Amino acid sequence: MWVCVSEDFDLKQLMIKIIRSACHENFSDFEPDQLQTRLRSTLCDKRFLLVLDDVWNEDRRKWMELGDLFKECAKRSVKILLTTRSSFIASMMGSVPAYKLEGLTQMECLSLLLKWAFREGEEKQYPGLVEIGNEIVKRCGWVPLAVRTFASQLYSKTDKRDWLYVRDNEIWKLEHQQNDILPALKLRYDEMPSSLKQCYACCSMFPKKFDFSSVELIYFWIAHGLIPLSNENQNLEEIGIKYMHELCSRSFFQDFENCGHYYKLRMHDLAHDLALFVEKGECLTVQSLSQNKFRTGKVRHLSFLVSEIDLLADQAIYLKFESLRTIYFPIEGVGLSSDSFLHSFVFSSKCLRLLDLSDSAFEVLGVAEISWQIKTFEISRYFT
Repeated sequence: MWVCVSEDFDLKQLMIKIIRSACHENFSDFEPDQLQTRLRSTLCDKRFLLVLDDVWNEDRRKWMELGDLFKECAKRSVKILLTTRSSFIASMMGSVPAYKLEGLTQMECLSLLLKWAFREGEEKQYPGLVEIGNEIVKRCGWVPLAVRTFASQLYSKTDKRDWLYVRDNEIWKLEHQQNDILPALKLRYDEMPSSLKQCYACCSMFPKKFDFSSVELIYFWIAHGLIPLSNENQNLEEIGIKYMHELCSRSFFQDFENCGHYYKLRMHDLAHDLALFVEKGECLTVQSLSQNKFRTGKVRHLSFLVSEIDLLADQAIYLKFESLRTIYFPIEGVGLSSDSFLHSFVFSSKCLRLLDLSDSAFEVLGVAEISWQIKTFEISRYFT
């Protein structure tokens, strides 16, 4: 029996789907007690495999109710295979270790994209588009549903400009359908607690394929007050570790590696695209010196990926970052390099909570010049 559970969990509807899958009859008019009786009679003394596909619900109590029904029904042998995008659900529901599916190979991804983008054999007429398609699938992180999302944008389109648009555009600017990966990612985000959403959205200020350190990431969250204390027995670092594990269990982080005193992890490219989509214009990353279209009004977190920051100082004088809370340099070897930049940005920012001075050109910082108020607690513990 194969039952698609999806995001809505209703015990009655789930029993109807299971019975319908077993005997191809409709019992939608039955009451819950009648459905339980029918389920028992249908599965009693039988050996069966039940696939619960695409499970999202994390309420263990509801699953225990369903599990109790199967214990009553299955006197001989029952095997349940559960598929989910959440490692938390897999660990909660599984009686054996979960099997994590790997992504497709580059050639398999390209083959899938060509199958969805062209009619059979048509791709041979457009070798240039196939070459662009090979670059497109790299953006998908070898996830088949992501490949199909991109390919569906290209079906019956043979103009090179259409393919370059898909290759170079942000995935969230493309049209998408209900069965694409984008709504699935957005749904995973929507069901998170608000505090976890804020922690996740701030990750958009880091570049793609960035190697996060758990210590650096958690102190970033703490400095901005994104981690509330749940009880007096926990400290902020412990809750931060919990948040990080929670984001990993929801597949927003990957390549999780225990390095002893800290963890290393990365964000999937598609998860980074989602973070950019939901951060509501509060994060700005300067990637080149020619980048001059700054959103000044709502920007709270500013990060720089270029080293010649002093060339931006004159322009910075005219920028009005009234709510700036972060000045950050995530790339090793890139840091502050001029007094003019420091005065233009830092000393005029009244709400600054985090200033990254690593890899800067300063040996001594004139602390007396700083006019904004910051907590000595945050300085002593979270700033270097």
